[in-house]
Formats: sequence, structure tokens, C-alpha cells
Amino acid sequence: MSNNPLEAVTQAVNSLLTALKLPDESAKANEVLGEMSFPQFSRLLPYRDYNQESGLFMNDTTMGFMLEAIPINGANESIVEALDHMLRTKLPRGVPFCIHLMSSQLVGDRIEYGLREFSWSGEQAERFNAITRAYYMNAAATQFPLPEGMNLPLTLRHYRVFFSYCSPSKKKSRADILEMENLVKIIRASLQGASITTQTVDAQAFIDIVGEMINHNPDSLYPKRRQLDPYSDLNYQCVEDSFDLKVRADYLTLGLRENGRNSTARILNFHLARNPEIAFLWNMADNYSNLLNPELSISCPFILTLTLVVEDQVKTHSEANLKYMDLEKKSKTSYA
Repeated sequence: MSNNPLEAVTQAVNSLLTALKLPDESAKANEVLGEMSFPQFSRLLPYRDYNQESGLFMNDTTMGFMLEAIPINGANESIVEALDHMLRTKLPRGVPFCIHLMSSQLVGDRIEYGLREFSWSGEQAERFNAITRAYYMNAAATQFPLPEGMNLPLTLRHYRVFFSYCSPSKKKSRADILEMENLVKIIRASLQGASITTQTVDAQAFIDIVGEMINHNPDSLYPKRRQLDPYSDLNYQCVEDSFDLKVRADYLTLGLRENGRNSTARILNFHLARNPEIAFLWNMADNYSNLLNPELSISCPFILTLTLVVEDQVKTHSEANLKYMDLEKKSKTSYA
């Protein structure tokens, strides 16, 4: 199980997809899922408790935090340098730090709020307001109507950015908690220095966010209100009772039943087969920024996860020296 809490769902899905090497493996995977006792998927999630005093999540074998940031469109050298300095000097070595970009179609409340400032007046106000509301609701459910010949995936989406971090901690000692609290302050201050405003995610916000990720309903445009139960583990509060997951050869099928109606969604997972030999932080920022380009945008709701791990400086320095000495030795041979 990953140290990062938001990676648990992805790893559970990946473990099922990895087993699908033969044509009959999907049936076997579904058979295994069917034999698990309820709530089967909830038990795969490591989330357990939230400490209100420290603002930290206490999981099975890890302890961590989650921040929500206000998305910014574009950056400059000072922002890049501030983020680079944070990654190189503030984060512990060898522990994953994840950045999640989530695109959601649950924009009904935001449309209602926005239309209050742009409502029609006059005798036909009610009729025109209904037409305007239906126009934007349809754009969120499908896409904006475009002239003939233009096939661009223009939709209404709510983009949210999250930072999540977890480190191994079985005893959850006071020293570990204080160390994690200081790390949260340092990271938030570093992000603020990069003009990125953040707020901590508490237990209520957490089950709303993770619940939206897990229980995706393609027919809904409004977020579901979840009531936090302080006496129940968080993992059980993130999965709906009607949650149904089926494994296919190339994808997963998610089924839900809400308000007497059944909904079905297909889940696809894409990831790098291996890490690139050379990677630059600004390349990833460019890729994220390209999503706002009408021709490169993704119409379906999605979650993009960027996982960063800072290597130990001593180990990296030693490996670089060994590689240099090896290449220098080869350069002096007759084959150079």
C-alpha cells in the first residue's frame, strides 16, 4: 500500500489491472471481489482517523496531511525558483510528495451562484433565466454547442489542486506529530512565497473530496452532501453503500445507485511505464497549462497525479561520482 493516502485507490485499481494478463483473468478478479465481505472496497483504503488538534490524518501505518491550493494559470521565474527551492531543501528525502489536479463536472452550485449576478429582468425574466441556466447546465453535462465543423471539447469544469504527503509512522508518537506539524508550516509558507494560497483539508472536506473521486456519478452536476461520523473510520465514509466495481480487460466499470436511478461510468488509468531519464519541472507545468487550451483539453472528468521523490543527496552524489569515474576509465581505452 502506498504511503500517500490519495494513491491508495489508484494502486488498488492498478493491482487489479496488472493481473489481467490472460483473457479469463477479469472473471477471476470479479470472482475475488465478489467473495470479499462488505464493505469490500473500503477495506483497501488506509484512511482511519483525523486529529483535529494537529490537523493530521492518522492512517494504518502512516501519518500525513492534505492541502488544497487555489489553481493559478501560468507562472514566472520567481514562482518556479520558489517551488524548486522548496522541493530541494524543505522536503524529507525519499518520501513521496504528490500534487493532484482534479477536474470535476459537479458545477451546478457554481452555475446557480454565478447566474444570480447575471439574471434577466422584465416580463419574460423567468423564461430567459431558465434558458440561460439550461444552456450552462447542458455545457457541463455534455459540451458547449459549437458551429458546424468545430469539434472542440469545450465543457464547464471545476478544477481543484491538492497537495498530499504521508510518511511511515506506526506509533504516532508526539515527536512524529510535532515534526509533521512543522513540515506543514514550512510547506505552506514556501507555497505562499510562490504566490500559491493553500488551506488545510479537514476530515469533513476529506470525505467530500475522496468520496467524489471514488463515487463518480456521470449523471450528477451537484456534489453530494456527506455527514461526517466522528465514531466511524474515514475509509468507510468515503465509499457509498451502492458502490459496485467490475473489472474488464482494459478498464473498470463503476456502478452506483442514487435516488432510485442506476449510473455507470468507465474508468481508464494511464501511467508511465518508467520514469524518464531526464525530466524538467517546467515541462510538467507546461503540460498542465496545455489542458486549458481548447484543442488540448480533456472533456471527461479526470485526476492527474504528479509524484515527486527527492533523492538522498549523499547517495546521488556517490552514484554520480561512480558514473563519472567509470566513463573516464572507458574514455582512456582504445575503444573510446
